[in-house]
Amino acid sequence: IKDIPDIGQPVTFELLAAQAAGRHYLGFLKMDADNMGMAMVFGLKREKPELGRDTISRLATLSRQVEWFFSGWVQHLLSTKFQNCYADFSGGDDLFVVGPWDQVLELADQIETDYYEYTVNDQLTISAGIVIAGDSYPISRAAEDADEAVETSKKWGRDRITLLGDTLTWDDWHV
Repeated sequence: IKDIPDIGQPVTFELLAAQAAGRHYLGFLKMDADNMGMAMVFGLKREKPELGRDTISRLATLSRQVEWFFSGWVQHLLSTKFQNCYADFSGGDDLFVVGPWDQVLELADQIETDYYEYTVNDQLTISAGIVIAGDSYPISRAAEDADEAVETSKKWGRDRITLLGDTLTWDDWHV
């Protein structure tokens, strides 16, 4: 395994791929929070609707908290546990990350688990798409492919992950 340069130094895709166990491939991960638009428009369902409606301040807080998860917590994971993975973007309610393929798989699993524990709400789930490719695969194409994989996850009912043409629920993924 080739050494990664010091923090702040450029890293090539070839060097990132060399950090993968087994085959030296990259993983491109796209994740998107499910149902955020509906939550903003209609609020969150309550078992007892008479307890009140979501106010603008509650929805703004929800929006800020989801933003914090993607821009804060995910960045924390990348800087501590997944240092060979790099966020092209992570904020709002989605992210796009590149790294060694095996570490990207672990990262997706960690983010989904953490998001579920963070929201503690079955309506606030996350969908993912992962593309595995060689180090010379264009990042723009990988981003498009990963986006298509996320859309496939959402098409099959949200709260899923699509990888290598297969879509699984997160429960099946975790097994």
